[in-house]
Amino acid sequence: MKIAERRAEQREALVLAAERRIAEAAVGNLRARDLAQDIGVALGAIYNIVADLDELVLLVIGRTMVRLDAALEAAGREAAEDAPAARLEAIAVAYFHFARDNPLLWRSVFDYRSPEGKELPEEIAAQQARMFRHILEPLGALLPALGQVERQLFAHTLFTATHGVVQLSLEQRLFAVPPGEIEGQLKRLVGAICRGV
Repeated sequence: MKIAERRAEQREALVLAAERRIAEAAVGNLRARDLAQDIGVALGAIYNIVADLDELVLLVIGRTMVRLDAALEAAGREAAEDAPAARLEAIAVAYFHFARDNPLLWRSVFDYRSPEGKELPEEIAAQQARMFRHILEPLGALLPALGQVERQLFAHTLFTATHGVVQLSLEQRLFAVPPGEIEGQLKRLVGAICRGV
């Protein structure tokens, strides 16, 4: 096996091991020593595969965002024949399902903070932008006269409202929507917003 192939296999194994550990115990508990043991390499070898744990976390976040994007895409495709409001409702429910089924990986996307002076990688920023198409496209049908900048701002506002309901509810915070009511309340919230516009 060539060195490049072996390195690629080790990188994939490392990312999968990190993803498993984050899914089980959250990103704050990720340790290089544990990961080295998981994939059967010396501790120092980890840093021949990735520059640091920050890069590794970003790789896991990128994979998580790709999976979330696919879930939203599927929900939007299923509701494509429906009105734009129904499509946005389906996307909100799919977002909740992803968060409920992958809580610690989902949280890692929002808990991550770039180290001081380090920019978010372009690939991650591009993935964020791609995911917003699931909101922007139906909003374009609902609000055809709204300019692009205003539509993007509204899409972010709609996402923030949905995210807040999901996060507070999954964490059972004060004023959270009861678990059995989240889907219905998300549909009601998104539907009300769409009717208002």
